Amino acid sequence: MCKINETVYDRIKKLAVKNGISVSKLAIELGLSKSTFSWLKNYPERQLSITTAQKIADRFGVSVDYLLNGEQPQRKVPVSEDDLRVALFDGDEEVTNEMWQEVKNFAEMVAIKYKYKKEKNDKS
Repeated sequence: MCKINETVYDRIKKLAVKNGISVSKLAIELGLSKSTFSWLKNYPERQLSITTAQKIADRFGVSVDYLLNGEQPQRKVPVSEDDLRVALFDGDEEVTNEMWQEVKNFAEMVAIKYKYKKEKNDKS
């Protein structure tokens, strides 16, 4: 997650510093005008073109979403149903298919509820 007032320029500069490069050298390396970053710094409400954002994101190995919004996508770790059954039912051998289906239905309902809640908050 990013800091509340962190701008696109702030994230680019932070990535550049972390990688030992100045934003001026980054501009040259990516074939961008040096003014691209000063423009972004002085006018934070402006946005990069998708092409430029993708070049910068690729250079630093981050997503365009992180670059523009400060949100890094969550990595999903695959978990088997057997692992979930053990975790949720404490290894109980007596978990029926009906019990398992009820758990999956409840989880789906909770996911829908929070998705709706997030969409509602995003519109506010």
